[in-house]
Amino acid sequence: MTKKFRLVVSNTLGFDVVGRINEEGPRPLDVRFRITADRIDVSEYRDVLAEGSAVTTRDFLAAHLRGWSGQRLVLDEQDQPAEYSVEALDVMLSLVGMERLILGAYLDKLAVSATPEGRAKN
Repeated sequence: MTKKFRLVVSNTLGFDVVGRINEEGPRPLDVRFRITADRIDVSEYRDVLAEGSAVTTRDFLAAHLRGWSGQRLVLDEQDQPAEYSVEALDVMLSLVGMERLILGAYLDKLAVSATPEGRAKN
């Protein structure tokens, strides 16, 4: 008899993206919004991060992000915060460093943590 097993964690995860955009003027623009994304397994994690991987950060994010809330960087035609779409994501990713900021936040939340500080962040 073959036993089947499954993990008890959700196939999606949420995480905050927090950063700062330098602008002309007295203060930089602080950025904070929440993203919902697919959880990947360790084999896909290794494939994506492998040296020489053909998957770009943009393509990885477009394939795995599912939504956002609280973002105020990308506006629609009525000057309202844009709903998540790959097209809106592409506009956001036109900011230098945004790919790295989002990917870093995603990978931080994806990883299992053993420390009390890590557990508090998850």
